[in-house]
Amino acid sequence: MMQLLATPQQVIDLAFAANEKITPVSIKETKIDAAQEKYIRPVLGKLYDALLDGKYPELLDNYVRPALAYYVRYSVIPDLALKLNDKGAQTYFSEYANTATDKQRSEMRQQAKDDANALLDKAIRHISENRARYPEYEPRKDIRNKVISNGGIILM
Repeated sequence: MMQLLATPQQVIDLAFAANEKITPVSIKETKIDAAQEKYIRPVLGKLYDALLDGKYPELLDNYVRPALAYYVRYSVIPDLALKLNDKGAQTYFSEYANTATDKQRSEMRQQAKDDANALLDKAIRHISENRARYPEYEPRKDIRNKVISNGGIILM
């Protein structure tokens, strides 16, 4: 069974404006799970498991969940922009609105990812400033702290 750090409604409340009219059914739990695994677990390590176990609710509510919500937003924008059926991928059409261009969708996604990264940076800063409260966090295992040099090129 999936253990989620956020519900679809929490994602909507944190990462979507009220006028965006997103419903919880539009945010699949598997997208939340994938975002946790891709963006949150590699950074938090054992602290991630502690959050799943219900420890540190204030850290989750105030720092981790907002970052996760924006990673989910980043992840679902393509799903919200297109519908897939047995006739292929199609864009939505409304007589009262124009469909966003690929460039506009790309910019919207990039902004969501930038916001998610900024919020995750804020979470890590809080954790680092309060290390005694979060002994499970191991900065050396934070994937964002790993630098690889390949043929003189620094890869992060």
